[in-house]
Amino acid sequence: MSIISEYTGYSRVTVHKYFKNKKILFRNVVQLCTKNSINEANNRMLEIQLSNPWDIIEEYLIAIGKKVFEHVQDDYILKDLHSAVHDVAKDIVDAKHAITIKFIANELEQGSKQNLLDLSSVDATAEELAYLIDYSYYGIMRNAVVQEIPNQVHRLIKVYRKATQIR
Repeated sequence: MSIISEYTGYSRVTVHKYFKNKKILFRNVVQLCTKNSINEANNRMLEIQLSNPWDIIEEYLIAIGKKVFEHVQDDYILKDLHSAVHDVAKDIVDAKHAITIKFIANELEQGSKQNLLDLSSVDATAEELAYLIDYSYYGIMRNAVVQEIPNQVHRLIKVYRKATQIR
């Protein structure tokens, strides 16, 4: 907690007054950042004027992917922090995945109904494909170098776009 108080400029007493221990503090940071990234993604969807479901999904993933630890530049430390998130705030992470999967599945359903993509070509329902996309995306978020994430998300969506294109 002393490092946290040094970094924030608050005394250790003040930090302890609001957070009994590091786990509670860490969980609160994850919760706030998750809420902010979901709001950012929703706001981004209101701003953009896209009609292709794959373009919409890509924009959403990039917006919601705002990293909790986006200011951490060391990839090794970042991976350790991600592991800690799952130990302390797995329920928050799971809820974010559920929101992401629901959004993707909805866009895929709409795209399929509008004949903009073909789910039968990948032999999957919209929800099944949404899970696959989320898992693939999650792998990128956990393992890619921070600066490469948008490019990797673009490449991921490009693969799914190609696999579901109307023939």
